[in-house]
Amino acid sequence: MSKKVLIVGAGVQGSTVAKMIDNLPGVSEIIVADRDEKAVNELTASMKKGKSLVIDATDKDSIVKAAEGVDTIVNAMPLPVMQPALEAALEARVNYLDFNAPYRSLADDQLEAYGLFVNKYDKAFKDIGKTCLGGSGASPGLVNAVARYTMRFLDKCETIIVLYNEGLRTKRFIPFWWAPTTALSGMNMPGRAVIDGKAYNTKPYSGALYRSWPELGRETVFYEHAHPEPITMAYHSEEFYKGVKNVYFKYGGSGIDFAKPLFDIGLLSNEPEEFGGAKFATFDLIASHLPLAPKFKDEIKAIIDEGIIEENSAAVVESTGTKNGKPILVEAHIKSPGLVEAYERIGFSSEMYQTGMSGAMFTKMLLEEKVRPGFVTSDMFSDEEVDCFFNFTSEYGHGLEIVIREPISEIHEVITL
Repeated sequence: MSKKVLIVGAGVQGSTVAKMIDNLPGVSEIIVADRDEKAVNELTASMKKGKSLVIDATDKDSIVKAAEGVDTIVNAMPLPVMQPALEAALEARVNYLDFNAPYRSLADDQLEAYGLFVNKYDKAFKDIGKTCLGGSGASPGLVNAVARYTMRFLDKCETIIVLYNEGLRTKRFIPFWWAPTTALSGMNMPGRAVIDGKAYNTKPYSGALYRSWPELGRETVFYEHAHPEPITMAYHSEEFYKGVKNVYFKYGGSGIDFAKPLFDIGLLSNEPEEFGGAKFATFDLIASHLPLAPKFKDEIKAIIDEGIIEENSAAVVESTGTKNGKPILVEAHIKSPGLVEAYERIGFSSEMYQTGMSGAMFTKMLLEEKVRPGFVTSDMFSDEEVDCFFNFTSEYGHGLEIVIREPISEIHEVITL
């Protein structure tokens, strides 16, 4: 049965998902909706099944109207649009996918707050027989599925560390390869960590860890960062993560190298201050000057032609615990196309490729009814759902290298998927 999809947002990730699912035989129409008429029209002109629609995505009723007759809504807009889009999916009684973290909060008890969110929307979507798939990009999303995969090598899990390095530097200055204001906001927030079962807000750029994996090319530092994985993984500790007690998210690379000096001297402040007779927040000033992330094929080609300085991106999940009563470390290295390969494959940047490909494959799972009804994230995938996801992603050049260290200081086995 052919299905229709509504994609809210014609930016970097919305464009990627639209083009990738445009090739799925089970999709008959893809409605791309955004307030930017030019972006929508340029995108759908390059598609076989695309249809343009100009809407205000902050208005729930506009999304409900746009969703008439569709099977699935994909929200590829920033976090403020999540709530109206989520509620619109419930009202329209359709499946829903969101790139955003399913929940963000600096509440005193983040685990409890997340649990309330999960339970509320799990019941709401089960009541209409549909699925809400949250946090469905690269991180969160892909890395959570990877963390779930590592659990099959452990009897008991003690600690999970997600380490993400954005290591692409080109001759053209591009500090962030996704929505720059969203990225910079994350560089100015407390990190999140779960330690001995309790959630904490951590000091930005604290908790430095150093790694020297082959894909990094050199020793790289990773810092505490504002991401939801510690909360979502720890919340599902007993059911899906073998009783994990400690979960961290650490971030490194070119974005950190750009933002940390600005943070250190107070230029990422959101508090207005007076300078030269004008009052403004320095964060807003910096954000207003950031170049947009490239999303069109000719832009990406021009950047490649100008030259790549270095590319040492990496995404690794380290899960430690015990197997047969012995200490064990499972390192899961995500293997993804770099900038040139991603462009040659489908005309995308490597950031668009990894995040958008993940979103497209999660969307494919929804369209093929491979995910159970209710509120679900890849933290909650069954082993069968995890395998389905990786079977899909393998078609697009993504894989895993699992390094098992037993004892922790020695390589016991290497498994390539």
